[in-house]
Amino acid sequence: MGFAGRTARIALANGEWRKGRVELPGPPERAVAASGAWTADDTYVAKLCLPETPFTLTITLRFADGQVTYEQKFRFGFKQQKPLAIVGRAARL
Repeated sequence: MGFAGRTARIALANGEWRKGRVELPGPPERAVAASGAWTADDTYVAKLCLPETPFTLTITLRFADGQVTYEQKFRFGFKQQKPLAIVGRAARL
């Protein structure tokens, strides 16, 4: 995952929350809690919460027909931002 040109590695646990730190724009690091689970055979959902802020991020990955769909839903407090979806397909090198 990346924020403002930085790469962040966040540990996910199946059905439980993992705590960590992540670099975001602004202050150098913030606390993060993350959890993820397979919700279907082809769908993985991860939720990231920044407990010191009103921000949450839900990422859904769907794998089907040789492609992956990445969807993110960013929430600021009670306001949901417009979802972002990206579809990728494996390429032969």
